[in-house]
Amino acid sequence: MKQKIAILSLFLLFGACTFTAPPRDNPLDPKSPNYKGPSEKPIVKDGLLAWWKFNNDTTDSIASTTTNCTPTAYHPDRFGNANSAYENNAASCTFGSFTDFDFQPITVEFWMYPTNLSTGGPIMTNGNPTTCTAGTSGYSISWGASSGIRASACFTSTVATTLEIPVVANQWWHLFFIIDGLNLSLHVYDMSGNPVTQLQTGTGAFQPDSAYELALNYTNAYYDDLRVYGKALSIDEMNQNHEATEH
Repeated sequence: MKQKIAILSLFLLFGACTFTAPPRDNPLDPKSPNYKGPSEKPIVKDGLLAWWKFNNDTTDSIASTTTNCTPTAYHPDRFGNANSAYENNAASCTFGSFTDFDFQPITVEFWMYPTNLSTGGPIMTNGNPTTCTAGTSGYSISWGASSGIRASACFTSTVATTLEIPVVANQWWHLFFIIDGLNLSLHVYDMSGNPVTQLQTGTGAFQPDSAYELALNYTNAYYDDLRVYGKALSIDEMNQNHEATEH
């Protein structure tokens, strides 16, 4: 009898209570709306300032930075997703204002699929680093004499230029351009994850050029996942982004 009374007391005490389960916001919980899935690997978010995913549009998913990519055409990305890479075969793409990305430390990262290496010229620019005077300063990635990729940047009155990293057409390449203090570096990964790195040291101080926007210039290529970080990514962070499937 006492046991029945105890059970009845518990029922009266708790029976009228309403319990609300905690929200399923754990990205590892398969029933969570934020579930990432066991196969999705995220990119580095720390220091991320801008990210153009090019998933059938040219908007910045982080800060809505002004973008001017015309005309717009799209291509399958490195995962085979339709209309998920920007097909730059007619004009350059510019991002932000003249001064939005004129700073260091900075990492500019993007994927690139060159379709033709017979035409040289700039690939990614935020300036024209030649004599390091007004109108010819800043930084850039361009083609070298042997269809290799190289990086250049102005440091006070001298240009620091990395050696060429050889690439071939008709496959995806993953590029990281970093200015950190006096250090200029270019890191190029192939699809297998094999990185090639070139380093160069400047003198004085990094010299931006406020007459240029960040731009993707090479017109015989597809581009994907352009990201800008307000820091120098570490090797581990670059490896994480290269292996990431978030896009």
